[in-house]
Amino acid sequence: MARHWMLDYNDERPHDSLGNLPPSVYRQTDLLPKNWTTVN
Repeated sequence: MARHWMLDYNDERPHDSLGNLPPSVYRQTDLLPKNWTTVN
């Protein structure tokens, strides 16, 4: 049951910081930053 809640909370529910998209949808969009800096 806790796993289901965590999946819903982290992957399915909309997040304000992602433009009200769930992370699972946001990851499929072109909205992700194109240039990532690697920190060593």
